[in-house]
Amino acid sequence: MIDLPVIPLPGSDSVQQLIEWAAVHRAASVRKGAARIIAALTELSARRDSEAAQREAEARVAKAREAREKAEQDLRAVKTGTHSSAAGNPPTPIRTGTSRAYSRDELTAIRTWAREHGHQVADRGLPSKTVLDKYAAAHPATTARKAG
Repeated sequence: MIDLPVIPLPGSDSVQQLIEWAAVHRAASVRKGAARIIAALTELSARRDSEAAQREAEARVAKAREAREKAEQDLRAVKTGTHSSAAGNPPTPIRTGTSRAYSRDELTAIRTWAREHGHQVADRGLPSKTVLDKYAAAHPATTARKAG
């Protein structure tokens, strides 16, 4: 960064007032000087704004990279079996053969209900036992026949 000396302008006019005065001056050379100053200030403002936007974008990219690296570490931990669940509970074993207990329409209804109530469910496959149990509790008449 270059340090420029601050040169006080003669008189009490602000820079804006001085440029306005020069822009309407009767001498063409003074008006041209005002136009050059306005163009230079506009270019400097645009460059400053562009650099600020670039710095903000770079900060967001750095934050996203950190989040991605954390997610990759979590994934490696899960793959190697060194990841512990947040609640300290062992993972629920996968149940097989239970998807036939629900029709395609029922599974769609369960997934829709689960998403509306803040649960994450895949578009295919059987929802988790937790989701199925919560759905059953919320819809006892619909799921009563599944118990028997």
